[in-house]
Amino acid sequence: METSSGGNYYALLDPGDYNHKSPTQKRKKSDININSNSSFPLLGQKTPLFKVQCPKYVTIKSAVPEKPINNYDIFLVSKALENICAEPPQQISFTRDGNLLVLTKNDTQANKFLKAKNLVSVCPIISELHPTLNTVKGVIFTPSLRSLSDKDIVEGLRDQSVTDCQKIKKVVKGELVNTSLHILSSNRYEIPKEIKIGFLVCKVDPYIPAPIQCKNCFKLGHTKKHCKENIEKCEVCSENIHDPTMCKMH
Repeated sequence: METSSGGNYYALLDPGDYNHKSPTQKRKKSDININSNSSFPLLGQKTPLFKVQCPKYVTIKSAVPEKPINNYDIFLVSKALENICAEPPQQISFTRDGNLLVLTKNDTQANKFLKAKNLVSVCPIISELHPTLNTVKGVIFTPSLRSLSDKDIVEGLRDQSVTDCQKIKKVVKGELVNTSLHILSSNRYEIPKEIKIGFLVCKVDPYIPAPIQCKNCFKLGHTKKHCKENIEKCEVCSENIHDPTMCKMH
């Protein structure tokens, strides 16, 4: 099929350059400077675009146990936090015990709070990484790790922020055997979408643990130690404990 460009299909992409200029006319030079800061980075070149920011949760407690931070002037507390780190963190909130939970933007900001020993004009403090909020868990499926120990797996994946590994087992003929499913713990803010195991790339799914069930009342969400029910329940019918032979569910 004949076109208005004389068969030159590339001319259709930029009519201003091809249809209205003579073949001998020089094209206008591009305004883009390939040596400017806006150009693409060279292969292997590291730029801030490739830097992974890893937020961290930091707890800040008053060194005076009988007087938590929420008992002090909140305006003075805010100014003292600004003295520690001029750039505001992502979030600051009070905990149940009246102290602070800080979500920092990255490791650098977290270290500033961890090194602080005082809130100026307020009180001495103790700063620590939160024991559980800085760990995420994911599940991977790969037969390649079945024969390796959890310690060897962690060592091989340490450069990808993996801190712990737990194999999911199943019962076969009365014995526990390893499966190809592994629970990986990471000290990152979010679980990665995939992880590299040698030359393999494995998808990472979120780990959803089984719900907690009380062994006293058999309700979900708490353990027997924290159960508020004074009367033990039957694990079959959930009524008050009774003779198993009298259970309605049998």
